[in-house]
Amino acid sequence: MHPLAFKVSRKYPRYHIKDLPELKGGIGGLLSSMRVTTMGAGGCAFVSRSRRILYPPMQIECVFEMKGVSSPVSVRADLLYSFVNSKTAEEASFFGVEFIAEDRPLVAAIVRKLEELSESEPNRVALDVMKPQ
Repeated sequence: MHPLAFKVSRKYPRYHIKDLPELKGGIGGLLSSMRVTTMGAGGCAFVSRSRRILYPPMQIECVFEMKGVSSPVSVRADLLYSFVNSKTAEEASFFGVEFIAEDRPLVAAIVRKLEELSESEPNRVALDVMKPQ
């Protein structure tokens, strides 16, 4: 995770997505090349093998879909960080966003499902250990 991500205080619980192929998400039209790594009511993080970088501050559109929970929804968000990590075996781009307050209800059903899964299937979804403030 980007060092700046740790300096941002959380207002909502965030869930680490370990193995959840039924959740699709991405920035704008990059849905197929991105994977949601963490998500909560206030925002989320993505990883992509595209090695693309965006430059904050910037308002972007995120798209999410979760089988059996939500049809595709578009959510406006502020880009908090974007960087390419070349220290791993494969280079990857990382992105962190904060959802615009008016759009947060659009992801409420997905976040509720992540909460349920963190309790029933912690090997797939886990509650972040950083406490919201």
